[in-house]
Amino acid sequence: MAYNLKEMTEMCSKWVAENGLMEHCAHFGIDSQTYYRWLENADFADAIKKGKNEFKEKLEQRLVESLSKAACGYEFEETKTEYEGKKVKKKI
Repeated sequence: MAYNLKEMTEMCSKWVAENGLMEHCAHFGIDSQTYYRWLENADFADAIKKGKNEFKEKLEQRLVESLSKAACGYEFEETKTEYEGKKVKKKI
């Protein structure tokens, strides 16, 4: 399916804001040369920069929340499921 540059710019910006830039090219099926060529377009470059900044802000917020909870003695219960053949064991 072909997208115009505006649609692709919006999709890329939203995806980067949610997932970061690491797997961006693989997700959209583009190679690095294409990505860098697209970055020459100011609108695309600005959209990617905006997405990266949103992702960074969300990540920083989650880190601050996690560190705050850890510093205050936050506790949680973790459940793991292990599979051995057809048997299921649960550990708490």
